[in-house]
Amino acid sequence: PGTFTFPTSAQVLPNGQYLVVDAGDLKVIRGDGVVVWDSSTGSVLRDKVFDITSVIVIDDFTYLIAYPNEVIKYDRTTDSVLWTYADVEIDYVEDIALIEGDIFLVADKSQSSSEIYSVNGRDGSRQLFSYTVAGSVFAVDTYELQDETDTYVAILTDNHTTVTKLSYTNSYAYVSYSSSTLTNPRDILFLNDDFLVADSGNRRIVSVECTPSGAPVAVIG
Repeated sequence: PGTFTFPTSAQVLPNGQYLVVDAGDLKVIRGDGVVVWDSSTGSVLRDKVFDITSVIVIDDFTYLIAYPNEVIKYDRTTDSVLWTYADVEIDYVEDIALIEGDIFLVADKSQSSSEIYSVNGRDGSRQLFSYTVAGSVFAVDTYELQDETDTYVAILTDNHTTVTKLSYTNSYAYVSYSSSTLTNPRDILFLNDDFLVADSGNRRIVSVECTPSGAPVAVIG
């Protein structure tokens, strides 16, 4: 009690501590609840105007941090921004997902259509993967299926989930799961060879088989 103002997400760091997004700031919390670091005090991050939309943990002290208008790579040991990706064509960075190194996916949301594309944050160059969907995108995640070297991208929009095989020569829809029963879906996560959809409007989690059939395999809640 009293540790947080408005927490929106939390991740476990490799050292067992927790990285928490709280009211637009970042906090690192020990298991006993002690705050060991707070970006709102004495950090270059405190000058950021917008709230954080997504965070990817690279290691205990290095994070990719997404804001609505930019993505940064931040080093907590030196309290420095290693690089910044910002583009005048960005509408709203809703989510990010790591591919490898400094290459990551951006879920760029707008009301009429949204684009998911890969970018090298170090030099700002767009990579070859780009995928456009109708409506607003809420979340993306990446995963390498067992016994395969290709990376798969899960894309969550209003009432539709698509898993796209990421290929720099031939990207195509691998799974297409659409359901009129999804209400206000908000997050997606790969788990083994399936993926989970957080269907917040119906207060449940839907597990979908990551095969071309895209068949639901379980519903929790």
